[in-house]
Amino acid sequence: MLLDAGLPQSLWAHAYKHSVYIHNCTSQAALDGKTPYEARFGVPPDLRHLRPWGTKVWVRQEKFRKLDPKARAGRFVGFSDNHRDAIHVYWPDQRNITVVRNYIWSVDGEPDVVDAIDAILSEGARDDGVELDAPVQERDENDARDDAELHEQNEEQGDHVENEGALEAEGGEQDAGGAQDKSMEDGEGVGGEDRENADPDAGDGEVIEQAPPDPTPTSRGQRVKKPSAYVRNLQSGEGTIDGRNNSNCKYPRGMVPSEIMGALAALESPTEKDGGPDSGEWDNPTVAKDWGLAAHVMVARAAGDPLSGDPASLQEAQAAPDWAEWEKAIEVEMENLRAHGTYDLVEKPVGANVIGSTLVFHRKRDAQAIVTQRKVRVVAQGFAQILGIDFNETFAPVAKSSSLRLMITLAARFGWPMVQLDVKSAYLNGELDEVIYMRQPPGTAAPGQEHLVCRLKKSLYGLKQAGRAWYRTYRAAMMALGMVQSEADHACFWQREGESLAMVGTIVDDMLVTGTPDLVGRFRTGIKSQFTVTDAGEVAWLLGIEVVRDLHAGTVRIAQRTAIDAIVRALHLEGVKSASTPIAVGGQLDRTQCPTTTDVIADMAGVPYREGVGMCMYLSVTSRPDISYTVHRLAKYMANPGHTHWEALKRLVRYLMGSRELWLVYGRDSSGLAGYMDADWGTSDDAWHSICGYAYTFDGGAISWSAKQQAVVALSSTEAEYIGITHAAKEAIWLRALLTDLVHPDFATHAVRLYSDNKGAMDLARNNAFHVRTKHIAIRYHFIREAVERGDVDLGYRRTEDMPADIFTKPVTQARLEHLRILMGLLAL
Repeated sequence: MLLDAGLPQSLWAHAYKHSVYIHNCTSQAALDGKTPYEARFGVPPDLRHLRPWGTKVWVRQEKFRKLDPKARAGRFVGFSDNHRDAIHVYWPDQRNITVVRNYIWSVDGEPDVVDAIDAILSEGARDDGVELDAPVQERDENDARDDAELHEQNEEQGDHVENEGALEAEGGEQDAGGAQDKSMEDGEGVGGEDRENADPDAGDGEVIEQAPPDPTPTSRGQRVKKPSAYVRNLQSGEGTIDGRNNSNCKYPRGMVPSEIMGALAALESPTEKDGGPDSGEWDNPTVAKDWGLAAHVMVARAAGDPLSGDPASLQEAQAAPDWAEWEKAIEVEMENLRAHGTYDLVEKPVGANVIGSTLVFHRKRDAQAIVTQRKVRVVAQGFAQILGIDFNETFAPVAKSSSLRLMITLAARFGWPMVQLDVKSAYLNGELDEVIYMRQPPGTAAPGQEHLVCRLKKSLYGLKQAGRAWYRTYRAAMMALGMVQSEADHACFWQREGESLAMVGTIVDDMLVTGTPDLVGRFRTGIKSQFTVTDAGEVAWLLGIEVVRDLHAGTVRIAQRTAIDAIVRALHLEGVKSASTPIAVGGQLDRTQCPTTTDVIADMAGVPYREGVGMCMYLSVTSRPDISYTVHRLAKYMANPGHTHWEALKRLVRYLMGSRELWLVYGRDSSGLAGYMDADWGTSDDAWHSICGYAYTFDGGAISWSAKQQAVVALSSTEAEYIGITHAAKEAIWLRALLTDLVHPDFATHAVRLYSDNKGAMDLARNNAFHVRTKHIAIRYHFIREAVERGDVDLGYRRTEDMPADIFTKPVTQARLEHLRILMGLLAL
């Protein structure tokens, strides 16, 4: 296609995307002569809009002088996914790509220029005022300053460096129908026949990305960027295919409350500073406004790579190259439903609410993203359930992240086994209280029984009450095994006998089990008598978290490197330069940077800001406390993010790239449990509220942390710290209650040590007398005084330089960030 069109090789991604589009509109023998488009949407594709890739098009110009041409010639390189009746046009003279709607095809050679212009202007008269901006070359704001320097570097290297912009393919997973549904349905040419239904918000002439120059030596002053290693591999062809029974018992061995509660955390920094990521800035490539999947995802889909996205329907699974494996997985799931007695086939009752069902396909992967299993679930369409008829209560608890980290820390300290168990088809064990009717799963009805519906007897994935029904069954089974439910975390269970104990943290159907070997072994045997359980042995991968144990050093460390890689791919930031800190010191983020014009709002609507913040948020609450403050700031603008917020998010992801090898390490020392809190007065954006945060470490590793904006405006830094201490004290009391449940009741008699760097706030917390400086503070914030008086919390002073919680309240420099990370147990290994 590239050779036939005479276009540069740098447009390979667009050519490949168009070939996928054509492939999906072509009959396939594997589909009994149907096209993939017809198999997906049920109707044959309309091919009247197709043109050869690289076809010349004439595009009307709005701004021109009397003697200037009224139309420009460009080259067609693909259909737009987001704009109806729009195509992507490559401009050889400017080497960029724009989205246009007002154009005419060049047919049978070159048309008469005057005729072409007249035709375009005639079409423009019917265009309902939609204007075309002249295609412009977007440049980084530092281009003018850097052009000469970059050119000199290129001459010294002697290599041609291509612009990275167009190598990040803007297209999506081109289902043939993707653009066809949105772009052209009836009409000879997308440019002129169907304008009445065009989206008035779709901007024409919009620069969506930079196409690289031809592979010829660059000239002085030209802005060039080096493609990422991943893109260079693709260009070279590499990698493209393919109960409290005895409160008087002894403490568990070594678990003496006085040795754990209130101990000092280690503050010594390593003699040699860990090398941090590069502190340089990154000139980001042009952000594509027509967002889709990255080029490598598109390549994988086109090549039929089983590692591409999971099938979204039965039809897609049947068209996949690994359909035989999916067919086996469907039969396994149906046999599973029959074995559990999940439903009976009955005639549809008159007037009954019958909900739908679907099949969900998923490829389970390990830490290296290698497919380990193909699973199919029959999922009820619970969105059709009616409250009060089909369901009532829906809540079901899961273990808190802090609970799981505490269990990991205890296992590291005492050398306990850490076992991961998984209940197979857990939801199918739940008993239903309501009568629910459901249509049979797609493609599973026996001949002559297509009219029957399923009367559910057991819980099923997708039902609103499914999680609650399973939890009730699971809790009853745990009680039958002699386990006791924790009052601090209802998804955690424990059992003690003398010096032996076992504790279980539950996340739906996954269990993290630790404790002394005797009771852990007994529990493993007992739970297998209650359910069908997969015993994975020593935990290595839990909820997307890598868990690595060093028995010799007595440590356990956790990280989420695979999740970081996924975020980088989702935001198309492969190969960019890393950042040294998650947020710039002095960087301002506020609501004045939110877009107010329709054009900018529409522009930002295609940017995956919410998805990126959401993915980073999961990291911040599981294994990366160092990004909590930044995520807190970015999350405030998810409803209407601006370009400044988007750049800040990309900086955060670049920081994660550079700190990918940071591990949260437990068991480095025996410092026990200690808390640290800090507050930054009046620095929260927009409302002048203060930011407060805390971190609790156990044996040198953070097990609980928080960054939060205070609900009221504090009148001084002391007041902000005082309110922050109350916030941290609540977590201290909860952690003590959890230790009391899981380990021994005597922990309830020991105070938790909580450090602050504000002596004034500590004096207010210790002094329970009325004070003119505190009379206006809401009663709820005086909770800390009672906690100190009761002996629940023991306040201590820690200088600001060694205050780990400082990282949750403000941006910090790279050197300070590295120091505070070490204090929380985040180490580069």
